[in-house]
Amino acid sequence: MTEMTVHQEQCHDCAQAQPLGWRQSFFRKLLFTKLKCLSSGRLLLKECWDQGGEFEFGRCCESEHGLQRTDAFELHRGANRSAASAADKSPAAEHGLTVTLWVNDPAFYQRAVLGGSLGVAESLLQGEWSCSDLTALVRMFIRDLRVTDSLRQGLSRVSHGLHQISQWIRRNTVAGSRRNIAAHYDLGNDFYRLWLDDTLNYSCGIFRHAEDTMASASIAKMDRICQLLQLNPGDHVVEIGTGWGGFAVYAATHYGCRVTTTTISEEQFRYASQRVMDAGLSDRVRVVRKDYRHLTPADAAWADSDGTPKVVDAMGSHPTDRASVGFDKLVSIEMIEAVGHQFYPVYFQKCDELLKPDGQAVLQAIVIADERYEFHRRSVDFISQYIFPGGMLPSISAMTSIAASAGGLRLLQLDDFAPHYAETLRRWRRRFHDQLASIHQLGFDRRFIRMWDYYLAYCEAAFEESQVNLVQLHFAKRGYRKPLACGSSGNHVTTRLTQGERASAEPAGCGL
Repeated sequence: MTEMTVHQEQCHDCAQAQPLGWRQSFFRKLLFTKLKCLSSGRLLLKECWDQGGEFEFGRCCESEHGLQRTDAFELHRGANRSAASAADKSPAAEHGLTVTLWVNDPAFYQRAVLGGSLGVAESLLQGEWSCSDLTALVRMFIRDLRVTDSLRQGLSRVSHGLHQISQWIRRNTVAGSRRNIAAHYDLGNDFYRLWLDDTLNYSCGIFRHAEDTMASASIAKMDRICQLLQLNPGDHVVEIGTGWGGFAVYAATHYGCRVTTTTISEEQFRYASQRVMDAGLSDRVRVVRKDYRHLTPADAAWADSDGTPKVVDAMGSHPTDRASVGFDKLVSIEMIEAVGHQFYPVYFQKCDELLKPDGQAVLQAIVIADERYEFHRRSVDFISQYIFPGGMLPSISAMTSIAASAGGLRLLQLDDFAPHYAETLRRWRRRFHDQLASIHQLGFDRRFIRMWDYYLAYCEAAFEESQVNLVQLHFAKRGYRKPLACGSSGNHVTTRLTQGERASAEPAGCGL
């Protein structure tokens, strides 16, 4: 099923038969003033009502004098709207992103000006506009941050302030986290099963080859984490953020370790618990419904068949010294995005507390660029407002500095997999489109479907444009001593990869 099916993107006449009123004309003029600054793509805007106009912004078609216009100009007004399609074939289309946007309701202009980028999103959910390529549209505005940031200024500041108050109310306290997680993950397991792969991994996969399936990419991601930590049957791993139990089951099955995994999602807790039982791993995997802040080293205690708690070390003995109490390894896959800046010190202190003195941890995280972090954490975007209440992306510097100062964790290795997340999101969105009929049958309406389609396109665009990145960070406590690896050149720490550097770092044969 195509994107056009999701958004009904064909231009259709709405009830507006007369020229725009003064209010609508005023807001259109204000929005067009901002769009005149667009220079990173070509936007053709078509008004889908009688006497509606067609306008072009950005890298417009070259004039007969050979000058390329970068402001807006009107192409057509009235009935002959289809003639503008010829402009789509102009030479300018070859120099960047080209998107056609259909305005189905004049209310779009007021929402966009008063609500900024969130107003534009809300207008989409209401069906007031649609476009030919949603991902390309978002990429265009990411490339031109001066236009994007300007949408958050001016008249939209009032609504933005209200959204910030809403985010403060939804901050990730223990009670707030429970509500926020439920809002996203408790939509129903059946919903996620429709478009995730069979492993039910709701996180970035790693594609070793371009033809890899989504399931094989998810398995490659889990296996890479296991190998980074050098998991073995004597290890007891704590996982912060169970998901649907995919990693816990994989690690216990393929590496023989024990896993204690925690979630605060009721739906995920039930599903993961049943998954562990069905896999016959109840003796090696324990699923607990507990906020990460309430975990303690004592949770590493395992019970004998008679229920007597025990702590078993790698040699199978029962240690009595406190240094041996705790977990050997820690894993947290794309959970820190739900922690929030205010609680980063608490999070990393807890990681330190849970691990033995020589413990290791691997975090997989979506990160914002360091230079955008302060702006990001004081802003409210589409994801935090509509998809992940209380969510916020960390930056690499924020995590590593707080991990060291508050948690006593030192960074051993950092790897960037941003292109793999763009591909993951493309696969998810394609599958989401294929399952629209089934999603409707689950009771989700068109507004919800538009919202989730925009969410997936929005994220794909952000990774394509390196606005955000996906990293795996390998930490260790101060007592950890890296074993000698003959032939190794030492720790490999990758920070900012250029596109060329990323390509050279890809697994052999990967064409992504």
